[in-house]
Amino acid sequence: MKRIVLGPLSVLALLLTMSVPASAQETIPVCIQGFEGTPGVQYLTEEQIADIEATVEDPQESAPPKVVGYPDPATGSCATENGELLEYDPEFYTPICVPSGAEGDGPLVVQFAINHYLTEDAGVLTDPRKY
Repeated sequence: MKRIVLGPLSVLALLLTMSVPASAQETIPVCIQGFEGTPGVQYLTEEQIADIEATVEDPQESAPPKVVGYPDPATGSCATENGELLEYDPEFYTPICVPSGAEGDGPLVVQFAINHYLTEDAGVLTDPRKY
């Protein structure tokens, strides 16, 4: 039996997806970084991006998600630049392969994951060097 591990970015994506009407606007891939997370690609409307950028950080709350850039055009990933894997600290992060695309049905792209969120039975320990 596989367990599904939802990180802060997954929860944000789920909430944003539920708040978009059926006649959704065109989405844009952006790199979003949540509290204690690594940047991951989310497909958002211009309105959703503006809402995130307008969010004011409250010192009493955990840091809100923020837009930190756009995916690498060569790979569609926030973990690469010009097709090359960015430097990372292997003590805290692991590069994994995840499906791309707004529906999660596109080709696999590299994304960093926080080591303590990874478990073998979560089905995410795919070696990106194979692709």
